Amino acid sequence: TYIVSEVPMSEKDILFVVAGRANFKPSLVGKSLPELKPLGTELKAVDVNDKMVLFCFFDYQQRPSRHYIRELAQKAEELQNQGIVVVGVHTSKVDESVLNDWRTENKIPHPVGTIAGDVKETVFKWGVRSQPWPILTDADHIVRAEGFPLPELDEKIKAIMQK
Repeated sequence: TYIVSEVPMSEKDILFVVAGRANFKPSLVGKSLPELKPLGTELKAVDVNDKMVLFCFFDYQQRPSRHYIRELAQKAEELQNQGIVVVGVHTSKVDESVLNDWRTENKIPHPVGTIAGDVKETVFKWGVRSQPWPILTDADHIVRAEGFPLPELDEKIKAIMQK
């Protein structure tokens, strides 16, 4: 997609042409999940069969991401009791032992994977626009919400469960 804009010319005006290629990340809302393998988790189909899944893309080196993941950890038991599987997806290259130490230190109970392969391609396919970036599915693994602040999580879950 190309965007072109012209400004009318007079004797004192200059013609401006701005051309560029739009590069918008896709929304996954209403769609099935992309392939899970690039997320680097040990998640198996049996682990999430007939369960809602909350993916959270994050970078533990960023304060907002650390906060979001810690808050999710505090809600882990509540989410599990609701039949929701939480999966963290770390988006930058990091030594696995360093990430595991951080998880242990912060008592992160849910699985956390690190994107394997091309990080930019994977976050693009998953529609990640910032971090942290939550993606919530229904039990059929159709994305129902994405990119919401943590205080809206309970509301998003209720809306999905009422359908």
